[in-house]
Amino acid sequence: MISLSGRSVIRTRSGRIRLTFTIELPAQDEIGGARQAEMGVQAALHEAGREVMEHLPALYDTGGEPLEQGRARLTGKGRQE
Repeated sequence: MISLSGRSVIRTRSGRIRLTFTIELPAQDEIGGARQAEMGVQAALHEAGREVMEHLPALYDTGGEPLEQGRARLTGKGRQE
């Protein structure tokens, strides 16, 4: 079974956020079929993407001011509990 492990979140001095993951591959005799392996890789990458999206929206925080993108004005209510 392919899995995501070893997660770490580090904020650097320059203000960047570094997310580190380990994707573990099974031993050759445990790999199963190619389709099963592909689905395991997709699931692990999807999980990593969800973790990234937990941190990414905060980088666009404007202190309550709307974002303007082209002719669109984007507003939100902030993080909802």
